[in-house]
Amino acid sequence: MRKALLSILFALPAATGLCAPFLVCDPYPFSTSPWLNPSNFIISGLLANAITTPAQINVDGSAQLRYDLGSIPFGNYSVTVVAVNSSGGISSPSSPFAFILGVPMAPANIHLSQT
Repeated sequence: MRKALLSILFALPAATGLCAPFLVCDPYPFSTSPWLNPSNFIISGLLANAITTPAQINVDGSAQLRYDLGSIPFGNYSVTVVAVNSSGGISSPSSPFAFILGVPMAPANIHLSQT
């Protein structure tokens, strides 16, 4: 029984490494002004239509974007994100963020080796 439990505990960290990448932003510190706390984020550039996702509220009260890219097809993307408060106020868009999903990076430092 003890061996089985230890096997499960050692397998858990490995399993957490197999999750999809997430699109995230720096946390917004909690503010007593409700207009400064994002309640949602709108992501443009992933699919044909913009995606609205709720803000993740952290233990310290801060809020941030955390969107699972696991359901997005492989390819090249350039996304922008806006924050939305509970009154429907929308921030300026973020700077575009470009990335490649599901494709390995180009090989680096190609050279000859004697071994």
